[in-house]
Amino acid sequence: MQSFPLDWLSIVSGTQQGLYSTNHSQAGDCPHTHIITLRYVQNDFSRARIHFVGTTGPTWRRRVRHHRLAPTEGAEDRISPRKHAPRSADRAHLREPEAGKSHTCHHHHNHPINSVSPSRPQVAGVLHPEHVYTEWSKQYGPVYTFMNGTQPWIIVTGAAEANEIFHKRGGQTAGRPVSRMELTMRSGFFPSFMSGPKWRVTRKLWHAVLNVGASRQYLPLQELETKQLLADVADDAGAWRKHIDRYAGSVATTMMNGHRVTTNADNTTREFVDDLTEFSVHSIRTKWIENLPFVWSLPEWTVPARREAKRIAERHMELIMRHWNVTKQRVAGGLSLPCFNKAMMDLLEEGDLKNRLTEPEAAEAGEILVTAAVDTTSSSLLNWVAAMASFPEVQKKAQEEIDRVVGPSRLPDEGDITDLPYVRQVLQELQRWLTSVPLALFHATTEPFRWGPYLIPPGTPLVINSYGIHRDPRVYPDPKAFVPERWEGKLEATSNLTDDRIGARSELFAFGAGRRICPGQHLAERGLMLAISRWLWAFEIAKQRDETTGEEVGIDMDDVRPGIVVSLKEVRVDVKPRCAEKATLVKELWRRDRDEFLDERLQWKKSPPGVEDVMKKAVGSRG
Repeated sequence: MQSFPLDWLSIVSGTQQGLYSTNHSQAGDCPHTHIITLRYVQNDFSRARIHFVGTTGPTWRRRVRHHRLAPTEGAEDRISPRKHAPRSADRAHLREPEAGKSHTCHHHHNHPINSVSPSRPQVAGVLHPEHVYTEWSKQYGPVYTFMNGTQPWIIVTGAAEANEIFHKRGGQTAGRPVSRMELTMRSGFFPSFMSGPKWRVTRKLWHAVLNVGASRQYLPLQELETKQLLADVADDAGAWRKHIDRYAGSVATTMMNGHRVTTNADNTTREFVDDLTEFSVHSIRTKWIENLPFVWSLPEWTVPARREAKRIAERHMELIMRHWNVTKQRVAGGLSLPCFNKAMMDLLEEGDLKNRLTEPEAAEAGEILVTAAVDTTSSSLLNWVAAMASFPEVQKKAQEEIDRVVGPSRLPDEGDITDLPYVRQVLQELQRWLTSVPLALFHATTEPFRWGPYLIPPGTPLVINSYGIHRDPRVYPDPKAFVPERWEGKLEATSNLTDDRIGARSELFAFGAGRRICPGQHLAERGLMLAISRWLWAFEIAKQRDETTGEEVGIDMDDVRPGIVVSLKEVRVDVKPRCAEKATLVKELWRRDRDEFLDERLQWKKSPPGVEDVMKKAVGSRG
């Protein structure tokens, strides 16, 4: 008799208390037949789905078997063994139970658990799971459960449901699920994925330097960096993508360690982007083994994914400590400008962070600011360039608004924001059209959480499928089209930059949601608005044309780089100044700022106005 695969037994064995509890026991005299008892049903309040995820064979592929159950509050739904039907009758038993009764169906372990149709979506190894989750939501509704190993995940793909769960009831859903693989890749400390005292200390410091008031203080820094961006593009338009990376990296590293990224040859930005990409791709590829208990009881050398996670951790630690130590050397030599790392060093020296954060943990807190800012800003601007090339009528309309409000003799500035509603709509549509973070960082329930008739236990992972929410055709007709007019009369992004609650009632989840919403959203939106409006003022973007045929080269909007942060892989466009006078002006404006504020190494002569005040307040917050 064929034995049941070990990997499936490891999935269903063990018990989790409360909702979704799974009990694995032997049934009768058959050693290969087991009773699996599951508690939990949810979805649209009228029926529920329980998803079994099985793995089999050397490729460890996972597929999904769906069982429809009627909710029986407080009762257990029992799945007990039977001899499996042939494939053609595979779903004959998926009947609706009578009211008040549990549902019983049977499985015999001699039949492969993944004997469903080959068309079933797979998740293991899929680098864009948001696409799979979105397809499932079309069948199972805006809130459903997905069993990842022994761990149930609740996938949320509806704006109204996400607002209810993460904003209105954010106190119950502000936790983070523990990810052993992700913590391994960050040597046990990664505040973005943690809860508890260390996260609260770090979050307080982040808020001190990123809140809406603090974000205004970085405007001189962003002003200068956008001027170099425009001048660089005017000088070498063919390298526009590298110029975007430099711009995003320089703003972030100046905040972190007081050091600008001055040229495209500086590898700092690429190091941080590659570090985050390596982390996120490995995280996605290994999600399916996260909750297989035996994986973590085996010797590390027998599990390649764990060995690779350790290597990633070593490379990451070398990167962040190298930048931390550079700042430390500058501080010792009296050369360091006020920055986040220096503020953390001051707090460590004064004893305010001792017994709460170690030096590597303080360095990690600063590094997260950089990676979050660099990759999301760079990806958003890259995706925006693709949108302008693909939808030239949008670019033309935005430029007409800028020309009308700003004129030809100066750059747009923050004072123009309220008079540029269409440009603000462009930014808001960008966040919907190609969300840089398609799956917001996972939340978890912090206490028993009742959703309709269902009780969700503490520690249950909650996934905001931002990609699916933003591509819902019932809410956004023709969702692949870039239509800023969708947001007429309901501007949110950058429309209220004096409010610390941006997104609190939003349809958009580009920055996450609830108490775990990205603390850098104000800085990011301000920087994007400034860069986009100035680029539109100065330059024209168009698709490249084939040298042989003269036809436009298309941009594949589905070919995106995988990871926590995503962006289009290939964007072939031509960028040129709208007129010679504007090209000359942006170079002159950059020359003036360079001569006034920067030294011969193109580093700040003194701290950018406002930044020193922000960092003093961060130290004063005492973590």
